[in-house]
Amino acid sequence: MKNCLLSNMSLNPEATSTPNVVPRIGRRKGIRDVDGGYNSTQSPIAPDTDQHNYSESRPYELNTSPKSVRREIILNRSKSFDDLRTEIENHNERDVEEDNKKINDNEKYDNQDKHFNLEYIKKYIKKTCVTYTCVTVIFVFLAFLRHSTVVDHHSVEVENKPKEVVNICNSQKELFQTQDQDFCLNIEVSLKDIIHYDKTKTLILVYDQEREMVVDKIINKIAPSILCSIRDCNRESVVIQGASLNLPRYTNDYGRILSDYKDSLEKNGLLIVHNIEKISGKSIRAFHYICDEYNPFVNKAFIILTMKMEKTPNINQKSIIRNRLLQLWSDIGKDDVFDPLISRIAGTILSVK
Repeated sequence: MKNCLLSNMSLNPEATSTPNVVPRIGRRKGIRDVDGGYNSTQSPIAPDTDQHNYSESRPYELNTSPKSVRREIILNRSKSFDDLRTEIENHNERDVEEDNKKINDNEKYDNQDKHFNLEYIKKYIKKTCVTYTCVTVIFVFLAFLRHSTVVDHHSVEVENKPKEVVNICNSQKELFQTQDQDFCLNIEVSLKDIIHYDKTKTLILVYDQEREMVVDKIINKIAPSILCSIRDCNRESVVIQGASLNLPRYTNDYGRILSDYKDSLEKNGLLIVHNIEKISGKSIRAFHYICDEYNPFVNKAFIILTMKMEKTPNINQKSIIRNRLLQLWSDIGKDDVFDPLISRIAGTILSVK
């Protein structure tokens, strides 16, 4: 089969070679208008050899001389330079005006900033001064308040500080030489209870006919010391004679005794009642309140009662005195009135010798 192909190719050589006669390829028509206008585009393959009139497509190529064309160009350039210079000058003037305006604005803003800063500084200084003044006033007020509080506290402490009990026993040794050993000691213990515990204490001095002068002397000697201890040395004792309480205004209403002597007892603190055996039962009921130690009629009060008897008891002193007073005040009853009364007024009983 290979041999057949070779034989065929040798028999027809035209089938395997370039033809001798090739058809001529004519020039491609240019891409241009028929009239050859300048707006037409020439084909890139075949240049257009036709003649064109460049006077229409290029207006600067006029049928004038080269000198006139150059002169016109120079004139146009001169005009352009003048216009350019004028424009530059105008631009420069505008730049200068804008710069001046900016400078003026900056100066204005600077002045405003300076004014604002001055106002701000003034306000800051004013606020600082006001704050400093307020703080100073507050500190001064607090210091004054603290000082006044300390002073008040100190004065309160001084007022509340218990007074020293006057040593009656040492100052009146001669007076108590003939009395029992605990006679003066009982008086000082009662004073300490009054001062330290704000209590009311009651003392009964029992004596006989022969010791009446001694009782008066003892009371006159110890009264100033008691007043100095519980109130003031310038105070005076409140003295009541027992028989004076038997007036009808008191026997009908013993409450009047309380109202008549309360203010003076609060002021002075020492009440001396002579001869309680002469007081009627109706009037003595007022001492149920005056001598109350736990619910005192007057705080820090010393009540001294004297009682005269035919003979002072040496033994069973409280029992003898109780029976004697029960006989004197039999009209007030024993159980419901007398017992509470005697328990209040007979807390401490001292016999004068």
